[in-house]
Amino acid sequence: MELKDQLTNQEIKEKFKSDFELVNYAIRLAESLIKAGKEPDFGTDVRNYAYGILQMILDGRDEFIDLTKHVETPEVAEAKEAILRRVAEARAQFEKDMADEDEEDDEDDDDDDFDDLGDFDDED
Repeated sequence: MELKDQLTNQEIKEKFKSDFELVNYAIRLAESLIKAGKEPDFGTDVRNYAYGILQMILDGRDEFIDLTKHVETPEVAEAKEAILRRVAEARAQFEKDMADEDEEDDEDDDDDDFDDLGDFDDED
């Protein structure tokens, strides 16, 4: 990197309302890169992380990486479908078992379960 290309305070300060805003922005950008497992695109031989972040901001190469974005691979889609099939099969089996149990309960209700209790007579 040539001396004329060096980062100056004035150039980067013009992009933000205050130094505080610049520092907060640089921290959020660094956190985003770290969480994504990426290093700053230094564009230079200098390997100073803070310098790399500031250089990215100055050059307009500061992009936050959206880690909430869902990327589904064919393997994940296949596994997801298999799980949904098994859940549907388990649900169908559960509903069948519950229906069979209800039928058994209905058959048991036909029997007089109180026959063995005897008669209740008031002997007072």
